[in-house]
Amino acid sequence: VEKLDIGDGEGERTFYYYIPTSYDGSKPVPLLFDLHGGGSNGLAQWSSSRSDRLAEREGIIVVAPNNHTTEFDAAILDHMESEFKIDTKRVYAMGVSMGGMGATNLCLNLSDRIAAVSVISGHFLFTRHAERGNKLPRPMPVVLFAGTEESTSGPPFRNYALSMVETGQWLAAQNGCDADPKVTVMRSSTENLDLDDLPLWTSKDDAKQLREHFPTSVIKYEWTGGDNGYEVVAYAVEGGGHCWPGGNQFVVASTVGPVTHLIDATQLTWEHLKKFTLP
Repeated sequence: VEKLDIGDGEGERTFYYYIPTSYDGSKPVPLLFDLHGGGSNGLAQWSSSRSDRLAEREGIIVVAPNNHTTEFDAAILDHMESEFKIDTKRVYAMGVSMGGMGATNLCLNLSDRIAAVSVISGHFLFTRHAERGNKLPRPMPVVLFAGTEESTSGPPFRNYALSMVETGQWLAAQNGCDADPKVTVMRSSTENLDLDDLPLWTSKDDAKQLREHFPTSVIKYEWTGGDNGYEVVAYAVEGGGHCWPGGNQFVVASTVGPVTHLIDATQLTWEHLKKFTLP
């Protein structure tokens, strides 16, 4: 954990970071921002995304800021690049809800430093830009996740996946991707859930119940063939709530909708983003 004062009158701000044990400073390593949702913080975000575990497995550095803004994230990146050997061509961002909009802001306002982003239940800034006829500052690979039963305050639940797919279509056009996505339905099965790699607070019995009942499937949309080989991928979680897929049920399902363990947004995000570098 570290603190930075970026001179905006807010005083010192906190961010958490994880350095993998494989890091020895001999070669540049990628960096991934992991941005929390509203009312949360960087440490709590790790409890859901488990991106610190990802960092250890993949040999990358992960940063989880508190109360993130584009200016704060840029200052963190400056600091990390001064302290560690960062592969400046492979800096990525992912976030949920408000953090998803934070990742969007990095895509829009820090496009010269961010290679690709992943947005979980927070694609609405992209949607507004699409509605206004705006364009991305440059083509950029994007991964999207949203559920069909989302809320932040209980019923009525909303289908965020519909607008997510429309937003994915707009992003794909911005990236020069093929107009028609490849569509794959991923149904629940015993192969979809690694019961030995669950969050510590999720029992195997609970996870089995979640797998069997929430959701019934995930629909994956892939727009490929874009500039520089860029792609846009969207995961529509059928019956999924306003949660990090593969994470914890941080608020009861009657308030935010159910979490899914059919997919792991952290691992899927990395599998997609790690392929891309800044042009």
